[in-house]
Amino acid sequence: MSSWFMMHPEPITIDQQTAQDRVHNQSLLWSGIIAALVACVVPPIIGFSNGSLRGVDLVIYLGAAIGYVGLKSFFWFETPLCTRFRRNPQLLISVVFGLAALMQLISRDFTTQPIAFMVPMVFIAGTYPLPKTLIIAGLIAILMSASFIASGLPLTSAGLSALSSQIVLLLFVTLFGYVTNESVLTRQKVEQLAQELAQERDYLQQLSAITAALSSEVQLARVLAQVAEAGRSLANAQAVTVALLEDQEWRIVASVGSPDSNLQSLEIMLHVKGETIGRLNYWSVQPANAALRQALQPFADAAAMAIYNAQLYEQARFSATLAERNRLARDFHDTLAQQLTGLRLQIEAGIRNLHQPEKAQLRLQKAYDLALAALHDLRRSVWNLSAPAIDGRVLSDVLAELVDTFHQRTNIQSQYSHDGQELTLPSDMAIQVLRVVNEALSNVEKHAQAKHVAIRSIVAAGQLQITVSDDGQGFELAAVQQTASGGFGLTSMRERTQLIQGSLSIQSQPNAGTLLTLCLPL
Repeated sequence: MSSWFMMHPEPITIDQQTAQDRVHNQSLLWSGIIAALVACVVPPIIGFSNGSLRGVDLVIYLGAAIGYVGLKSFFWFETPLCTRFRRNPQLLISVVFGLAALMQLISRDFTTQPIAFMVPMVFIAGTYPLPKTLIIAGLIAILMSASFIASGLPLTSAGLSALSSQIVLLLFVTLFGYVTNESVLTRQKVEQLAQELAQERDYLQQLSAITAALSSEVQLARVLAQVAEAGRSLANAQAVTVALLEDQEWRIVASVGSPDSNLQSLEIMLHVKGETIGRLNYWSVQPANAALRQALQPFADAAAMAIYNAQLYEQARFSATLAERNRLARDFHDTLAQQLTGLRLQIEAGIRNLHQPEKAQLRLQKAYDLALAALHDLRRSVWNLSAPAIDGRVLSDVLAELVDTFHQRTNIQSQYSHDGQELTLPSDMAIQVLRVVNEALSNVEKHAQAKHVAIRSIVAAGQLQITVSDDGQGFELAAVQQTASGGFGLTSMRERTQLIQGSLSIQSQPNAGTLLTLCLPL
């Protein structure tokens, strides 16, 4: 992943150098300027004072010195002209050393004048690899020796000792300049690496936060919007689109920003379980490459899984809706439809027996009873479909309201209690919890013939547990589960529980009541 941060090399420039590097460079610059001035000014002053450097020789020396300092300035300053001259450093260095050799030949000074050779060597040591630098230093040593011989100075031990000392000093300056420059470059590389590691750490933290946010969302529309927004932020792109593959056709389902034909594009496919489900398209000013694709692939994998899970959730919700409709259809068929049919038959029989008042009255009484039963069942069905307002409310308050409504409607003694911290669930999750409790209470009303029902919610150990217990007649669980409808809405309750990644258990025995337990991890 670190290759992403290296795909566009960004060496440390003058503006990015540390304060220590800037002080070092400034010190090196002024040291070179002062050394060059000493090498060019001191020898003619000494030669003029002792009479060895006058007339034409002095004029030639001063011209060479001015040329030397002028050419050296091309190495010292960052200007367009200096940069243009530095494009051919070999020629520039050769001329500088030639002028230094000319000054030494004229001044015949082998004490101060050799500094003119050493100043350029600092630049050379920071420009070329060590073998080439040593070769140049050797050539300069030969040039210094040739100047010594050409100057006509006597080959005495003192003169040779001075020349040898200057050559050794030249080699020392060369090696010292090389080591110093290497230490600066090494420190800059370490700082560059530290910066890249910090960027990679921030990237991984951002990727981790994005992945956590995506995994906690189940609404497909929200997941798609988050994928687009997070993708643009992570890649620093100008625009991102998310497309899904539906019936062998691509359909853009989310986008952030405006794609521009002038921008570089990058396409990353979204795969889950070996199948392509979508694609991400990035538009950015930076050119797309393999390093960027590799860096964004973990995010694409997380996005693909989040989209896939959201799609499964949508399908599960649709299946649950169909199951709920089927259950309601069966409920209406088994209760309301039959009751209304019986009501119609009783009314018709009563009409036929109008000439026999006693029989007619009996038929109408049965019709009245059927109408009351139908009305009661209709109210129960409507109550099952409705639910208290949920958004932003504490779950225990909503459950208490639900139980109180059940008691007022059925006159069955109902109690509710809550243990643990107060809890506010996401709306989708809370709706499924209330539907399960609704169904359980509806079963108590229709089948249990119970006198008391107790509902309890507990928040502890990172989970929510809700129990619904009654003192009714109970039932054989195995026998009920073998019925076509799954028995007492048990299939519907289990489907709802699975939607919220919970678990549902039911304990019941004939004449021993029923205990329903819903567990939901938090």
